[in-house]
Amino acid sequence: TFSGGINVKTPILPRDLDYVTVKPSPPPDAHLGECVPRKPLLSPSGFYYQNQWMSTSCNVRRFNTPETIINCLHGKNVYIFGDSTIRQWFEYLTEFVPDLR
Repeated sequence: TFSGGINVKTPILPRDLDYVTVKPSPPPDAHLGECVPRKPLLSPSGFYYQNQWMSTSCNVRRFNTPETIINCLHGKNVYIFGDSTIRQWFEYLTEFVPDLR
């Protein structure tokens, strides 16, 4: 068990295997289908590749330009509630898409 300040620098030794096998990440699959509510998630649910989340259960929509964000949000009201993390996201969004109202 972890005890703060006591065993932070204690090495964790392997019990059985003394190596780790790293398998290559699968390429994005165009046949996964759209991400929709209540779609079952696989485990693991995905991985990061080149700073983007790659889902293993569906194709995640990408919003790489202000235009794609505006098109997605057109005609919608967005209410944002949360903590400082949501505040940072809001500040990023309003800076990335200055015409967003």
